Amino acid sequence: MVHMPRPHTSAAFQHLRIWITAFAGVLALALLSQVLVWSFVHFTDVRVTQLGPGTGTSAPVVVESALEETAGGSWAGAADPNTVGSAGGVRLRRTAALVQTVGVVSVLILMVLMLQGVSVAGGSNVPGVEMAVSACTWTLVVGALALPLGGLLPEVAFPGVFVSYETLVRTSMDMRGSGTGAFVFYGQHLVLPLLMIGGLAAAVIRFRVGVEHGVIVTSISQLDEKVENEIRSMKMGQLSSPRSVGALHSAIGESDGSASQAMSAPEAPSGRPI
Repeated sequence: MVHMPRPHTSAAFQHLRIWITAFAGVLALALLSQVLVWSFVHFTDVRVTQLGPGTGTSAPVVVESALEETAGGSWAGAADPNTVGSAGGVRLRRTAALVQTVGVVSVLILMVLMLQGVSVAGGSNVPGVEMAVSACTWTLVVGALALPLGGLLPEVAFPGVFVSYETLVRTSMDMRGSGTGAFVFYGQHLVLPLLMIGGLAAAVIRFRVGVEHGVIVTSISQLDEKVENEIRSMKMGQLSSPRSVGALHSAIGESDGSASQAMSAPEAPSGRPI
């Protein structure tokens, strides 16, 4: 027997469905923006500028250090003293900080909303609760990969997708200097965020489909939508094949015995079939 949802449960599902979709979209945009920031850091020189020959009225530029510190803390190679930070680098740093903040906040809120959805679906005994649970699981996986755990736990091997601007610059310079570890470098900053966007979309779709039975129809448009979805889920043969009289009688409430009696051949007055 299918458990009919209560009105307040249906309102909760509608609320969760809207906000989960919204924050999932914000998180997807943040992941895409993180990839774009990394691309500008690694493939362009917008964050630095080259000093040209000065004029008589220009103030002297003092270079504090001509060495760059690598990720391991060692000093590697002399940097070009004529290369300094640019205004584009400042804007890129601010953009990276904004993307990291929006991404971390969005993934935390999305995980909490998914957990709430599973709790409501399980308590209401919605038929599609297993899909809501799987969607929550995938969301937790995406959240674990997105959070910058490297800043909280330096011993963690995977720092997370939403790393800081300084980490992006450091890893990019290490990659340019050594040229090793390209698989891990491009996998972390390019391939993994794109895969996470796809997994996030799949999780949201599974959640929406899973809680569909928990939303009460309150208007004609919603009823038409449910009927259309039901027709789409049926096979073509089920729509075109004729229905037997027995199935029709069973569908309107007759018992199996009465349906069988209705389908039996008529008898002659003598008691033998015609």
